[in-house]
Amino acid sequence: MRYTRRPGPLSGIWSWWGQNKTLRRFVAVLLWMPFVFGGCLRGCVWFLDSASEGTCSNSVGSSSVSPDGTLKAVVFGRGCMLTSSNLTHISLLQTSNNLPNDSGNVFVATGDHRKVALAKWGGPPVRVSWKSNTHLQIVHPVQAEVFQANTRATMRIGWFSLRTVTVEYKTYKANAHKRQ
Repeated sequence: MRYTRRPGPLSGIWSWWGQNKTLRRFVAVLLWMPFVFGGCLRGCVWFLDSASEGTCSNSVGSSSVSPDGTLKAVVFGRGCMLTSSNLTHISLLQTSNNLPNDSGNVFVATGDHRKVALAKWGGPPVRVSWKSNTHLQIVHPVQAEVFQANTRATMRIGWFSLRTVTVEYKTYKANAHKRQ
């Protein structure tokens, strides 16, 4: 006995689908467009991300080591591609670690050269001092525009211990005419 296909409820639609090439192409384009567009978008994001990754650089100004020698506060300027480098960053790190190519994890501020004298890295000058192993004091010009000022920073010391450092901020009136 030979098997013959019985016409079903959609057999008329499928036969019409098979005969209409324009409709098939249109539906195929509609189905594939999100994948093509998503892939192009993801490729553009990847390209821009990888292109800007190596264009940022840090310029270390100074560093201050905690009294017990386990942590250090690094003051640095950061410039990326076409942006100006009049930013001051402060990162809290273990003394054995190098400064990563990233923005500061404790403090970020900018300064206008007409209002405050800029430091050698191009940002507002700051003074960092340790009051104890868990207390850091940052003194910055009152004219500086502060973007990030964390009052606590938790750092990993060794494999199983953490240290929370309290950050205290003070300001001073800076002179805008001389470079510090």
